[in-house]
Amino acid sequence: MYLFSSLFYAQDASQIDSLKNNLRHGVHDTIVANSYFELALYFKKKDPDSCVYYLTELNAYATKNHSSLGHYYYYGLRAGYYQLFKGEKEDTYKFIIENLEKNLKYAKKTNNPSYICKSYDRLAQEYSRGGNASKGLESAKKSLAIAKDNKLWKEQAYVNSILGEIYHQDMKKEEQALQYLLQSDSIYQANNYKGIDRGFTSVSIGDIYKSLEKYDESMSYYNKAKELFKESEYQTMYVLGRIASLENKMKNHQKAIDLMLNCIAFYKKNNYPLKEAGFCQGISEMYFDANQKYNAFKYANLSLKIRKENKSNYGIMLSYISLAKLRLKNNEPAKSYLLAKNGFQKANELASITEQKEALEILQRSAAKLKKYKEAYNYLVDYNVFKDSISKNESLAKTKELEAKYSNQKKEREIALLKSEKKITELKNKSSRKLLLAGLGILSLVALSFFFLYKNRKKASKKLRELDKAKSSFFTNISHEFRTPLTLISGTIQKELTHKDLTESKRASFEMIQRNSKSLLSLVNQLLDISKVESATLKLSVSQSDLLTFTGVLSDSFTDLAKQKNINYQVYYKPTAIKTWYDKQVIEKILVNLLANAFKYTPIKGKVISSAEIVGKSFHFEIKNTGKPLTTNEIKRIFNRFYQIDDKASGTGIGLSLVKELVKLHKGTVQVKNLDDKWIVFTLQIPINLEAYKHKEVQENTEYIESIPSLNNKKNTSEQTEQLIENSTDKPLLLIVDDHADIRKFLGDLFKESYQILKARNGQEGIDIALEQIPDLIISDIMMPVKNGIELCNTLKVDERTSHIPIIILTAKKGEEHTIKGIQTGADDYMTKPFNNELLQLKVKKLLENVKKLQKRYSQELILKPTDIAISSVDELFLEKLQTVIDTSLVESSFSTNDFCHAVNMSRMQLHRKIKALFGITTTQFIRNQRLKLAKDLLQNSDVNISQIAYEVGFNDPTYFSKCFKEVYDCTPTEYVKKHKDV
Repeated sequence: MYLFSSLFYAQDASQIDSLKNNLRHGVHDTIVANSYFELALYFKKKDPDSCVYYLTELNAYATKNHSSLGHYYYYGLRAGYYQLFKGEKEDTYKFIIENLEKNLKYAKKTNNPSYICKSYDRLAQEYSRGGNASKGLESAKKSLAIAKDNKLWKEQAYVNSILGEIYHQDMKKEEQALQYLLQSDSIYQANNYKGIDRGFTSVSIGDIYKSLEKYDESMSYYNKAKELFKESEYQTMYVLGRIASLENKMKNHQKAIDLMLNCIAFYKKNNYPLKEAGFCQGISEMYFDANQKYNAFKYANLSLKIRKENKSNYGIMLSYISLAKLRLKNNEPAKSYLLAKNGFQKANELASITEQKEALEILQRSAAKLKKYKEAYNYLVDYNVFKDSISKNESLAKTKELEAKYSNQKKEREIALLKSEKKITELKNKSSRKLLLAGLGILSLVALSFFFLYKNRKKASKKLRELDKAKSSFFTNISHEFRTPLTLISGTIQKELTHKDLTESKRASFEMIQRNSKSLLSLVNQLLDISKVESATLKLSVSQSDLLTFTGVLSDSFTDLAKQKNINYQVYYKPTAIKTWYDKQVIEKILVNLLANAFKYTPIKGKVISSAEIVGKSFHFEIKNTGKPLTTNEIKRIFNRFYQIDDKASGTGIGLSLVKELVKLHKGTVQVKNLDDKWIVFTLQIPINLEAYKHKEVQENTEYIESIPSLNNKKNTSEQTEQLIENSTDKPLLLIVDDHADIRKFLGDLFKESYQILKARNGQEGIDIALEQIPDLIISDIMMPVKNGIELCNTLKVDERTSHIPIIILTAKKGEEHTIKGIQTGADDYMTKPFNNELLQLKVKKLLENVKKLQKRYSQELILKPTDIAISSVDELFLEKLQTVIDTSLVESSFSTNDFCHAVNMSRMQLHRKIKALFGITTTQFIRNQRLKLAKDLLQNSDVNISQIAYEVGFNDPTYFSKCFKEVYDCTPTEYVKKHKDV
């Protein structure tokens, strides 16, 4: 049954601050209760934890202040958002009804007839959904009586539509249903109402005319609903789905399918997964009617997958039943039986009588086809029990039908009265409009003058931005030029330092070179950061993490330095469960600079104290050290660029200047002062609440997708690339992509003992080799000619043939924005030059181990679902494609490797490498193993004989089937049945 549109509407994000302000300063019960209510609504989808928080606060407020309105809102939302209260509901239907009854109780205490009507309306809908049509009618008619007595025309119209739906969906009494729905529409029309509730009423009328096979009338009302929904694309898609269903019923299958595909694309784009799943189920049935079975099962499986991912038990139930019906129509009783069993179990959990009855009917028919005659008989008996139960409810409702009579004379008087009241209101509003127009005219003149002023300033600021951009580009490029030779120096030194036979003098020399290369790198980093701050290219990238623990780790890292300088060093911080939002890279630079500065100016045997805590919505950090007090002039200038208190001290004088700029970027404050003529104290405050930062400053996992280059235009790169492949074919295949010959050689030498090596000189060569050879892992530089590392990653990660390949990006650029960009395109890891050789080798090893885990996981699954191990969305789609091929073609004995390649649009070598990467086996073994998994499932869950199962899963010879089964499961099919029949 269609659940009617909510009578409540969530606020826009722009109003959230105002609502929170109401909670802080509101004194009126209506304002406070309504603010909690609106905040819970707003966060329902965006942040369920915040939604539960505001609901809990609403309940506490209502209890403390004896607010009937607060409790009314609380129990209404609790019933609607039952999925947020896991563990509190043994029976979902019972949980919802209990909360709606409390919602009604407090609605009555508010003495507001509109609230009482709404409570009865929701009870009517839930009773109907639970299969209790008589109780649904009873609640709806109570609502109608209250609405009439209080002359609430909107509530009258709405409850009439509910009555119509109950008679239509639950009792199949189309004429009575039509009477109520037309009555609802006439009330809306009399009041010139064009809101979405009227649109839903028009849809329901269209549904009834469709069931009566009055297709012209049905299309007329659907188009009427479409006109009413024109302001909302979301609701327009809803009615287009109904029009598609009507077109399908009129045998216009392709027209219906095209409409549904548009709807699915909209819901996917706008992140409405459950709507997308519902329409996927609908189009699967249309494809089946159009005899396009491949697409039918593809979308049916997609619908089930989406609903499982979103933990929609009601949707999962519908998908199982829909799939069971399709499998039965396709003469696949074994699959239909298993699916219907799952659907019936879900329907039992949700107490959905209509779906229980439907699942039982499918179970009875599929069991009979499988020759499980005893089970078929039992299912038939259960089906009739459910059918009789629904009939009794309908009979009970019949005795109350006289209450549904509507007085035409009374209706006409009420409509005339409402029209008169409306006319008076319009006259009162006319004078207000004139005053408003005069005010708008004056404001327009003021705005015009400001516009010209703004335009002139904009020209000047544009020139400054261009200059900043050029300066920033210079520092970025020169940084890259420094980093590449530093990588070669550092990497070579690291390698030399691992030799155990080094003399002490040589080791000391190498360590000195290593220290100085790190110092040079640090200077390059600071110059680059200063440049970015000046040009405003350094952006915040805030994420949620434990800031106090992070601060403690950074503070503890200075312990060894304290021992070397004989400094008494103490660290204090108070752990807390409060969620903290901050930019990890920026905070690290701030804290390390402050700590390093304190140690730099603390004398031997001096003291340094570092402390941190969360106060309200701020992070407070204090670092104080003993030493010579600062003068007033020094305190004023200490954060200035290149300023140093002691001219003879080492350093560049940009550390504290950088701190001040970074703190400002992070919306915080930093100060310095003397304390008791003994201590120098730096205090830092940073906001840690999410609301303090703009949406664009918060990290998001967004996809970065470009078009895939055509392989038909691919150049022959055999002469353009360096290729060094080791003799051992058991070694993983590693592709190194870098425009610097020394880096390619260095990395090749680093990995050649354990890996086969391929090399490419630029991003395009890397892409071509990857598509041709399908390596096991890729290491790529980011700044290269022709195509850079980001473009390489972006291209390979959205191509089904290469999306599974782990990619490590190496770069001379420093800064989190580059890391984010790399990760957004699908890079699996990111390392900054100069890198640690052992760490890079470890990362490569771990990424390939993760691939092995993935292979082990998928090799055990009959249904391919990426739930435990993170993979790309492209690989998920590939697995869906594999699953669809398995569902539709696996049982055909003629299905071969060539057919498989054609179905997934890959060459034999590409498919072999892809299957090998995901499952660790060949394509032929994959087909055989999937058939055996399906056979194992049927052996365990059906009474079909072994030979029949062999043929049903695609084996031509039962003897060969038994041989293969024993190879994989270490027992014959007969032995397996004896072991597992009762499991």
